[in-house]
Amino acid sequence: MKFLNIKFSLKSCINCGSAFSLHSALCPKCLNYLVSRFRSASELHIKGIKLTTLMIWNPNQSDLLSNLIIQLKRSDDKTWSLLTLEFLRNLKVDTEKEAILVSLASNENKSHGQMWGQCLSELTGIPHIMGLSKVNDSRSQKAKNRSQRQSLELQVIVDISLLKSRKVIFVDDVVTTGATLLAARKALGETVNFECWSLCYRNPLSIANSTTRC
Repeated sequence: MKFLNIKFSLKSCINCGSAFSLHSALCPKCLNYLVSRFRSASELHIKGIKLTTLMIWNPNQSDLLSNLIIQLKRSDDKTWSLLTLEFLRNLKVDTEKEAILVSLASNENKSHGQMWGQCLSELTGIPHIMGLSKVNDSRSQKAKNRSQRQSLELQVIVDISLLKSRKVIFVDDVVTTGATLLAARKALGETVNFECWSLCYRNPLSIANSTTRC
């Protein structure tokens, strides 16, 4: 008698340590808690640009969310898909077909923004392209100070006519200073119907010495 060769991949939740069979950083219970605890208002405006984000991230106040952001560096992590489902389920986002999702091109195999854009595209049917790139700067945003981030310059690397007649939804996994949003809108032209969808908004006003952690 032959048995089916079925393999289950058990992982430990980064928050509670329990084992579960999802390819995800968090167990379902902790994922639900995280989303309900840190869910933001559905719409913010950063430097005059509409931003729809799932969670507000205060790095000095939340070990759970900070650990999750670190875990998302794993390109094969299905947490991306789970969080994308939460984003679309809990926030009132416009999924009109005339829109197009645009992310930054990267030298990496798959950048965080590209993973976010890919998951959003798969679940909404909105096309996703890597339509922007940095101009003469190979450094990551993490390697720059605040002043250097603010001077970011982007360029369009696709036929601009593909974007002019559509709502352009810039996708970025984490928004902090808003410099990337401004650079993207500038590269595309001020007249483009432009907004941003983000997984997290990193609050620049988070209290460095806060003792409230969860």
